[in-house]
Amino acid sequence: MQLLYEHGWVRAIVFCIAYFMTAVIGGGVCILLVSALGFLMEGAAYEVYEVFENVYLFGLFHFGTFLFTLLLVYLFRVNYDRDTVYSLGFAWRGWEMDALRGFLGGVCIISVGFGLLWLLGNLTIIAVSWNFPMLLFYIFLFSVVAINEELLVRGYILRNLMDSISPFWSVLLSALFFGVLHSTNDNVTAIGILNIVLAGVLLGVYYVYRQNLWFPIMLHLSWNYFQGGVYGFEVSGLDFYSIIQQEIQGVAWLTGGDFGFEGSLLLTALMVGSIGGLWWWLREG
Repeated sequence: MQLLYEHGWVRAIVFCIAYFMTAVIGGGVCILLVSALGFLMEGAAYEVYEVFENVYLFGLFHFGTFLFTLLLVYLFRVNYDRDTVYSLGFAWRGWEMDALRGFLGGVCIISVGFGLLWLLGNLTIIAVSWNFPMLLFYIFLFSVVAINEELLVRGYILRNLMDSISPFWSVLLSALFFGVLHSTNDNVTAIGILNIVLAGVLLGVYYVYRQNLWFPIMLHLSWNYFQGGVYGFEVSGLDFYSIIQQEIQGVAWLTGGDFGFEGSLLLTALMVGSIGGLWWWLREG
């Protein structure tokens, strides 16, 4: 058995199985805890769907699941990888530029998509409003989501796959797992899953070349924040308050429909171009 664990792909598979088991248990515990908190706050019991409709309880739920993920990664990294969580890609040297590139990358991709839909006449801006407490809370919420998913997919799974199989297959398999994680989201579509897989490839390519998580985390964070909190799209099928209230017109394959811009073939083209451009830049650099 110990010999099997010497293979990175075996550790990745065992970890995925353990993660899904933990997600069920941890998610259930988190729902019970935030439901109890909702009862104390509101004086009424919270059902599961009400937890996800309350953005503050939703944020606490994700923070709880992040703690479960962190514990699982720690146990696997120390006991089976014989290494530290820090070594998965949290080195501080040069982190500022990686973080900045990731943040600007997420902002640019979603901004270009928003602008193109507006120019094509498929998007109408209805109103603009500001809710600063909510926008500040979104920084916490989307940071937790980004760190959780990047530590899980790029940090642990991709890193272990890279120990035993080629970078190409490592990136592809981890990206497919990234798509599976979002396959049960509300209003999910085939195009939406394709785009999430492509996003996993984009984030994975950078990790393969630089082996740090700052770029993936910050791109993930800025993408979700600007998509949902600024431009008013659904985030992987989930609806959030946004600065810009907009209305989408046109066919779902172009606009993304109820899944948000992540369900648009326009994003597919942007993702393919971004992957190609990033790969060329990293290879030449």
